[in-house]
Amino acid sequence: MMSRIIILTEIFFPIETSTGYLLTKIATGLTQRYAITVVTGKPDEIDAISEKGGGDYLEGVEIIRCAQVSFKSQGLAQRLIQSALSATSILWKVLQVCCQDDVLLVVTNPPLLPFSALIVKLLKRCRYVLLVHDVYPDALSVMNIIKPSSLVYKIWENLNRKLYKYASQIIVLGRDMSKLLQDKGYTDELKVCLIHNWADIETISPQLKSNNILIKEYSLANKFVFLYAGNMGRTHGIETLAEVVNILKHKQSLHFIFIGFGAKKSWLEDYKSKHQLNNVSIFSMTRPRSEQVISLNACDVAVIAFSPGMSGISVPSRMYNHMAAGRPIIALADRSSELAMVIEEEKIGWVVPPNDFERLLAVIEFAQAHPEICAAMGARASSAVKKKYTLNHALVRYSQLFEKLFSVYR
Repeated sequence: MMSRIIILTEIFFPIETSTGYLLTKIATGLTQRYAITVVTGKPDEIDAISEKGGGDYLEGVEIIRCAQVSFKSQGLAQRLIQSALSATSILWKVLQVCCQDDVLLVVTNPPLLPFSALIVKLLKRCRYVLLVHDVYPDALSVMNIIKPSSLVYKIWENLNRKLYKYASQIIVLGRDMSKLLQDKGYTDELKVCLIHNWADIETISPQLKSNNILIKEYSLANKFVFLYAGNMGRTHGIETLAEVVNILKHKQSLHFIFIGFGAKKSWLEDYKSKHQLNNVSIFSMTRPRSEQVISLNACDVAVIAFSPGMSGISVPSRMYNHMAAGRPIIALADRSSELAMVIEEEKIGWVVPPNDFERLLAVIEFAQAHPEICAAMGARASSAVKKKYTLNHALVRYSQLFEKLFSVYR
C-alpha cells in the first residue's frame, strides 16, 4: 500500500490563481510515488452554502471537495468569515478520512487553515508539514490591519509557536523566510526545508516584443514598455510606482502596463484618471494561465513592487515566470528579501528600496537608455530559471522530504 499525503488547501484545480495552481502541480507531480488526497473547497459557489462535497480525480489525485460559503463582496470581514468557515469544513472532512499513518501537507494561506492540521494531528496522532506561502500575522501588520503591540497579534504569535512546534517539517519559499521564522523563535534550521517555487517553462519562453499581440493591438511597438503583472494587494507598493509613472507621463517614449487584480487595482484606476496618465494601460487578468506567455512578453522590463517590511513574509512566484520570459526585473523590495537576492546573484535586474522614488526614477531612465544591458539581463534570467527554478527541481525536493518522513516510520 502506497504512503498517503493529504493536502489541505482552500483552493485547487480548476482555480488557476497562484496557490491553486501551485498545489495542483505539486499534487499531480507526486502521484507516481505517493497516494495523494486533496481536501479543498468547491469553486464558483456564490451567495449560498454549496451542497455536500463529493469526490473526483485529477491525474491520479483524489479530490474531496467540502461545503463552502462565498460572498459576492470580498471585503476583509467577508474574507475572514469565509476563511474560518472553509477551514472548519476542511477540518471536519479531514477528520473523517485521515489515518495515523498519513502525512498532511497544509499551506499557510488562508491563515486559519494550518490550525486545522494542528487539530487533526492532536486528535489523530498523524504528522503534518507546513508549506509557508505567507507568514501571519506579520503580513496583516504590513497591511496595517493588526498592530504588533495588539493583543490579537500576541495571541496569534503564541498559537504559531504551537503550530510550528508540532509540524514535522516546515517548507519555506525563500532564505529570508527561513531567517524570519527562526528569528521569531517559531522553529530551528533542522526543521526547515527550502523549496523554491518555479517557472512554467513548458509554456513561457522569451519572445520578441515586436511580435506580441498586446503590443500590436495597443500600438506600443515604438515604446519602451514596463510591465507590472499579478496581484495588486495591500502588501504591494503600487503607490510608489504610480508616483514615478506620473512624473514620467510626458515622456512619450515610455509606457507602463498593469495586468492583474487586488485591493489596490481600483485605487490605481482612480489615480490614472485623476492624473490623466496616458502612458498607462490597465488590464484585468482574463487570459487563461496557458497564455501568460503573451502578457509576460509584452514589455522590455518587468516590475515587482512590495511595501516596506515584507522580507521573509512572502516570496513572489511571478518572479520566476518573468525570468522564463527573458525579461530583466526591477524589484521594489527589501534588500534582504529572496526576490532581491535572486536578482543580485543572477545579475538580472535592479533592486530599489520600497518608497525610494528617486532611485526608481533613475533606474527606469537607465533601463530605457541601455536596451543592450536589459537584453543581456533577460538572457541571464532565462538561462538561470532553466538551471534552478523548474517544476522538476521542486518535485525532487518534495519527494526527498516525504521519503524521509515516511522512512522514519517504516
